[in-house]
Amino acid sequence: MIIIFSPTKQMNFSESSPKNEVLNSDHTPPFQKEAARLNGLLSEYSKEGLAVLMKMSLSLSEQTQRYISSFHSAQKKSAIYAYSGTSFLSLDAETLPEEALLYGQKHLRILSGMYGCLRPLDHISPYRLEMKTALSVGADKNLTVFWKKRVTEFLTEDESLARKNSFILNLASGEYSRIIDSTNLGRPMITVHFREESEGGLKTVGMYAKAARGAMLRHLLLEQTEEPEEIRKMKVNNYEFSESLSDDQNWIFIRGAQR
Repeated sequence: MIIIFSPTKQMNFSESSPKNEVLNSDHTPPFQKEAARLNGLLSEYSKEGLAVLMKMSLSLSEQTQRYISSFHSAQKKSAIYAYSGTSFLSLDAETLPEEALLYGQKHLRILSGMYGCLRPLDHISPYRLEMKTALSVGADKNLTVFWKKRVTEFLTEDESLARKNSFILNLASGEYSRIIDSTNLGRPMITVHFREESEGGLKTVGMYAKAARGAMLRHLLLEQTEEPEEIRKMKVNNYEFSESLSDDQNWIFIRGAQR
């Protein structure tokens, strides 16, 4: 099984990675050359151009320019510790034992606009580049097109998908998971959804769904659970699996009475 997960815009490089120094792992991102290429393209933009491209304020654009100029020289950090948004706060990677981190190195893939696909202990520089950014790369009109074939092929060659009944468990957002060409994976991809009961029916609340994804990922890394039946039995932040609403490609977890 491979688990795919989204990054977050929020990153924390103020402290060093707490555990990666003691782990005997390859820390080089698989698409480091491609990331350097993208950084080179971004370096051609002015502060104002970056603000328009990424639809952000000039102050954020200035910070992004600093990231770009220091991309190769910056102090790097393991990806699983670098991201600090809601889903990663829920994951609480700093308290994961070494066994969970090593399992994640084999089975967890964090998708990224800059790096394409990361293992949790891969060393990354600070950056700001969302997958939805309309950055053209050569003949590729945007990052989704640029990364789709590259990341899909990378995943199909992953030894964690070699087992006959293996699958991809999608805990990523739609913005990121759409770079996976599921028709060419050769393995099923199952997307997990977290939904709330409301007066108007079921709905997805972004903040709660992000926290639930992080909590489920933490459970998967700690328990090293790969059997579909066991994953469906999980109770995550009071969400429970709904057999009646789910199908082979979409697992719906509901918080409320309806299951």
